[in-house]
Amino acid sequence: MTLHVAGLILARGGSKGIPLKNLALLKGTPLLLWALKTMSRCQGLTSIWVSSDHQDILQLALENGAKVHRRSAETSSDGASSLDAITEFLSTHPGATVAEIRAVNFDPHCRPKRQDWNGDLVENGAFYLSSVQLLRKGLIQGGKISFVEMSAECSIDIDTVYDLWLAEQQASYFGIEPGGEEL
Repeated sequence: MTLHVAGLILARGGSKGIPLKNLALLKGTPLLLWALKTMSRCQGLTSIWVSSDHQDILQLALENGAKVHRRSAETSSDGASSLDAITEFLSTHPGATVAEIRAVNFDPHCRPKRQDWNGDLVENGAFYLSSVQLLRKGLIQGGKISFVEMSAECSIDIDTVYDLWLAEQQASYFGIEPGGEEL
């Protein structure tokens, strides 16, 4: 049996800090395409998916080669966790093994949303790698856990208009382009 490894980008339309954040432009490119271009460079993925509740986000994903999963209103709400959205995806795509690491001082059984965590290392949510078995236990991380340390210039959480402006400044200053390519 061939293992199917799906890359999954969670991109709901209801961001409070930046309305339709995934369509916001960074150096003239929607944030969603930064993620898609980076993920497309990852070896070992069988498919790349975008999970969203917003038609414009889903359309942009389709136009750029991703498969799409329409999220329910329940998993697109402010109170829904990433795990809720991943669990919904897995229930409708049972053959996929989803790609979604962790930082220090972290209990995988009590995983706060990134915005609510004040750890020593900052979990930026850039990506996680997990197994379906672990996700079905209600965990994104567990078992053998590691992390990938990212440089500060490549690791900005974009939750506000100021964050988007700062990311624009850093990407321009350091010559960072969509897909992680540097000029």
